[in-house]
Amino acid sequence: MIGTDAAGRADLEASAPWAFRRAFIEGFKAPALPVERQASCPVLLVAGGKEAHVPANAALASVMGNAIALFAPGVGHGWMARRSELHVRMVEAWLTERLLPSELHEEMRFPERPSLLRYTGDDRA
Repeated sequence: MIGTDAAGRADLEASAPWAFRRAFIEGFKAPALPVERQASCPVLLVAGGKEAHVPANAALASVMGNAIALFAPGVGHGWMARRSELHVRMVEAWLTERLLPSELHEEMRFPERPSLLRYTGDDRA
């Protein structure tokens, strides 16, 4: 529903109403996953620059080691709908191992400190 107008939401809901409702509800019920110190693949964490969890992404990237935390400046949650051309270029670049769009900025990495680990659910915090 992010950034979608009323007609777009109606089309989405009409395409598979049972699947839409189920996915929407299950998305909010999903338990928090434990932080993996090293995923088996590189991890890209991207948020809108106005989102509150940008520092959490940076802390998570620092803990994981093989992750990068980026943000799209000037936009909030659902930035990928408001800047869909940037989102598409980002995904294509990530999947083809090319340079990510310069409009995305890397969030500062943090040293592992208990005050930052709390963002990741790390029990050492």
